[in-house]
Amino acid sequence: VDIAANVAQDTAGNDNTAATQFSIDYDSAAPTISISSLASNPTNTSPIPVTITFSETVTGFVIGDITVGNGTTSNFVDIGGGAYTVDVTPAADGTVTVDVAANVAQDTAGNGNTVATQFSITFDSAPTVTINQSTSQADPTNTSPIIFEVVFSENVTDFDDYADVTISGMTAAPSISITSTGSGDTYTVSVSGMVDGEIIAATIPANVAIDTVSNSNEASTSTDNQVTFDTYAISITTGGITITPDNEVLKNYGVYETHFTNLEITFNADANNPAGNNSADDVTNPNNYLLIQSGNNTIYDTTSCLNFSNNSETPLGDDVQIPTGGVVYDAATFTSSLTLNNGTPLPAGEYRLFVCGSTSITDLAGNHLNNGVDSMTTFTIRNVSLPATGFPMGRVTKLPSQPENKSYSETNMT
Repeated sequence: VDIAANVAQDTAGNDNTAATQFSIDYDSAAPTISISSLASNPTNTSPIPVTITFSETVTGFVIGDITVGNGTTSNFVDIGGGAYTVDVTPAADGTVTVDVAANVAQDTAGNGNTVATQFSITFDSAPTVTINQSTSQADPTNTSPIIFEVVFSENVTDFDDYADVTISGMTAAPSISITSTGSGDTYTVSVSGMVDGEIIAATIPANVAIDTVSNSNEASTSTDNQVTFDTYAISITTGGITITPDNEVLKNYGVYETHFTNLEITFNADANNPAGNNSADDVTNPNNYLLIQSGNNTIYDTTSCLNFSNNSETPLGDDVQIPTGGVVYDAATFTSSLTLNNGTPLPAGEYRLFVCGSTSITDLAGNHLNNGVDSMTTFTIRNVSLPATGFPMGRVTKLPSQPENKSYSETNMT
């Protein structure tokens, strides 16, 4: 605004001087916003660096004015000139969006900003992977191959070479086969070449498979990626059949004067003991302990548990079966305790005890007792016969104290 000189006079007729010019800036344009990132799209970078640029310097813009879909913001910085940086951390794989609403910041004229065009980027993280023994894999096992299950967090390719899996615990070089289930994210790994006693562990190193945007996988994690390979047959320990509670070893062709009712049988490894006691290979199944006496022909016609099983669980010939039952197994000591003859002391006679391997008892890996051969013990119980003196032979008998007039005296009896 200007006023020239000599356009007005005072009362004395003096003309005015020229006025100092008045000026003012008028700004009605709202600040605009652009949102960008140096990260490629799609990206596996986290956090994603984002730059928010206003068309002019503004005030009042804070981190809370930024709205993020599928993520969170942090590290908000004013870098000057109307530009701001912020880190956006994706919450999950997928689309991440950044929005700034209208009128959250003002220029020097007080004009509020326009709404920003939404920024969108796809986040695709590196595939994670787990490897564990298959849900159908027995552990321990005596069967080859051993099966592991591999699950990636998304579909991948290039997971198809034996070098993509690391096997430890084997003396020999493993034979490895990888099979896809067809879904693209789940695979089975078959391993063979083990020997008895080896504990096989499987892992997957990083960078052996890629997803659809060429992200390489991370190294595997596991909850149970080990399997024990066991082909050594379970057996009864030396002296492992004992009469209880006397703890006397039951020997083959041993002769005993105790009319016992209980036996303990100790194995060299943990025996299979599923719930209940009816499974054929259950160490607590009474049918896995066969006690018989020969009949009138004095010959044991029942020669094995398999022989007995094939005869409808019935002794052959005129053999007589003595009940065995009430089997209790202690997994800490690998010991089964069984009651004979329904708890009634065995009468005098000869007996044959089969602990069944030909049909039944196995270890946890499925190895049959004695590689499928029964343990057989023949023993005799006899009645104690006293001589005419009334004192047992071969034993020291402590006599009670007597008064002097009734004291014992030595004789010449022999």
